[in-house]
Amino acid sequence: MKIGVFGNCQAEGLAVSIRAWAPEAEVVVKSVIGLRLDDEAALATMRRDLLACDHVLMQTLEARRPQFQPFIDNVLGAADGRALRWPVVIFNGFHPDSVYVTREGALIDGPLDQYHSALAVAAWQEGLDPVRALALFNAYAYACIGYFDAYAASLDYFRSPALVGYDLTDGISPTRPFMHTINHPKIEISVEIARQALDRLGLARRSEIDTPADPLASGAVWPLYPEIAERLGIPSASETTDLAAIVAAEYRLLNITQGANREALDVGGPVGASAIARARAFIRAEVI
Repeated sequence: MKIGVFGNCQAEGLAVSIRAWAPEAEVVVKSVIGLRLDDEAALATMRRDLLACDHVLMQTLEARRPQFQPFIDNVLGAADGRALRWPVVIFNGFHPDSVYVTREGALIDGPLDQYHSALAVAAWQEGLDPVRALALFNAYAYACIGYFDAYAASLDYFRSPALVGYDLTDGISPTRPFMHTINHPKIEISVEIARQALDRLGLARRSEIDTPADPLASGAVWPLYPEIAERLGIPSASETTDLAAIVAAEYRLLNITQGANREALDVGGPVGASAIARARAFIRAEVI
């Protein structure tokens, strides 16, 4: 049995989890990471390899990356009932300050990979120096900007149609962080998606598995801020929070990419797209 998995950076975690649940399955992973839509040969190869599988798991990327809609529709149409959707996992309840920043449609590198601090970006845009920016990282600011409400809001997303019928709320807890970043789930989330996907397909699987290695664990891990950890009931943050280093890196990178142009940025996404705007409003009302 051959199972094709199409998706973003979360695809490898799903593939690893499927192999754990169903060791006899051959899993073919096709990721859009680095894929160019003008590379027709690569797209044709990806389509051929996916359609050669007995089952095809297609991630719902089109909601966030509409440029892939034609390719996804083409594969779904040609799969002739062999395709099953699986959701893009986004959850910023543990990391509400983390956002993407783009310029002219291209992602700008941040302090951790391509992740940025909304507060630090807002402070830079408002002309604060790094010392004053660092002072913004406190419980009062988090409450005003809405960071303490992010967990509940993210749970609403988990209960929305965006999850295409998968239930990821059972067993999760605010006291046990299950995300590395806003869009990098820890392996236990991938394991649960794989379990439900195999059951939907009616495929045999093991009743229990050992937790497999997490492909995303070696990537970026956004820190869990102590004040947010305390509000969620987490005894202590497992990650080291070096906010001074994050702020310093943010300012250095923005100064390099933007210079004196503090407005030529598209900010936010994939969740909390208004975080920087809210942080800027807070700074104007409370700081400047």
